[in-house]
Amino acid sequence: MWMHRTIIVPASHVEIARELTEAADPAGAGMFTTALSATGDLPALHFISSGFISEQYAVILDERDNALVKAISDAAGLGYTQDEIDELLSVIDVSSEDAFSALKRLGLKICREVE
Repeated sequence: MWMHRTIIVPASHVEIARELTEAADPAGAGMFTTALSATGDLPALHFISSGFISEQYAVILDERDNALVKAISDAAGLGYTQDEIDELLSVIDVSSEDAFSALKRLGLKICREVE
């Protein structure tokens, strides 16, 4: 089953989010490539991914299942610490809103230029 989620990650955490997302589900490769900022100008402050994801991945995000994310990191050999994972899950914004509603709520715009 697929569920819609909009996930917004601070730029400071985008690499760990990309790696863990791909480790959780190979379909997650290529997520978090759309840059965001308050003005629509670079530099990017956040990155967004919005669309349908597996129900399992949605539940992990909705419940902020830190232990399971750590297990995914360990199984993939990524080596992230529990503190790094806890911090990531505390700063991401996950909602079932469409992308534009989430952007409006957070005061963000899609960057006009690509990094």
